Amino acid sequence: MATDINIIFGWFATGKEPTQEQFRQTFLSFYHKNETIPLAKVFKLIELLDAKAEKEQFDGHLIDPNAHQAEFEKLKNPCRFMTISVNEDIGQLQHDNLKNVEFNGIAFQNQFLTDGFTLDPETGILKGWEFEKDIKYLIYYTIQ
Repeated sequence: MATDINIIFGWFATGKEPTQEQFRQTFLSFYHKNETIPLAKVFKLIELLDAKAEKEQFDGHLIDPNAHQAEFEKLKNPCRFMTISVNEDIGQLQHDNLKNVEFNGIAFQNQFLTDGFTLDPETGILKGWEFEKDIKYLIYYTIQ
């Protein structure tokens, strides 16, 4: 039977001498390396085992051609970017590279913005910002 660790510390405090029985109880409170620890005594083992995938499910997942299909599609259509600057202040920007794409964001002057912009994928017109002269913009997009 386990003895509380604070009681054991008290038996071995400076200036104290544990009795033979206290010494024995100290070692009976711990598992010896030659002993098998019962599974029921392993902290949260059942919860950890319940949270894992069964081997059969995992093996099936490895050969399932539709597993993670959305993630693989992202690899086929990675985010791209283009650098652009304008010759005058304008309220919208048109570029052929922005046709038939999905707008992801725009970076300029140590900022990255994703909200407030609208992109017409048919015309390649990006609106929602006052594009200023001589500022370089990085426009991030995904090909559809």
